[in-house]
Amino acid sequence: MMKHLVYGDTGRILAHENLLREEDAVLCAIGGMVPENAGPLYVPERVASSFPEGEVKVYFDLEVQSFFGKMVEEVKGGSEKGVFRLRRKGPYEREIMASDLFVLSGIFGEPDEVRLKTRKLGSVSHEIAMVRFGGVMSHLEYTRSNAPESLEVEWSGIKQIVEFDCGMDGKLTYSLERILEHAKNRQDAGKYEAYLELVKGGVEA
Repeated sequence: MMKHLVYGDTGRILAHENLLREEDAVLCAIGGMVPENAGPLYVPERVASSFPEGEVKVYFDLEVQSFFGKMVEEVKGGSEKGVFRLRRKGPYEREIMASDLFVLSGIFGEPDEVRLKTRKLGSVSHEIAMVRFGGVMSHLEYTRSNAPESLEVEWSGIKQIVEFDCGMDGKLTYSLERILEHAKNRQDAGKYEAYLELVKGGVEA
């Protein structure tokens, strides 16, 4: 049986004991050599375009965060109306906003309206996306700097408030189980490119 090859930041990818053996998965660090006889290849969205067409599956940062499965359960278990807030800080590339929009559209549906604002103060960039997904309003905020990465997520439904504050120590983690379960084929991940074009046209404020 050919092994699943997961390409990414191996220091962040966590698995339950014995998962690598049970799933026949192998981790490969960014920049490492990919075996020619590898089976299904799982790659993060930010580097997917550098891989040739073939048996490649694409995974998205927010969707494979270790906490995110619980977050989705809470959102889908409550009301379809509410407010979703996300705040990222750290040395992110701007493409992370497109990645997050792609993941959120899989939960809330295609956005009805997206408003973008960008402001730069010295070496620090602030980017905000106000997004309406039907009955869900989303506020996505990104502060790009050399500070350690952090991620805060909050869902405010009619009868529930759920918060996750992750990685303030710079140790955000990915779930190998979620990578293997939720990675998309190239065709399904195609909408990410449309969001990428959208965020590149952000308005300076």
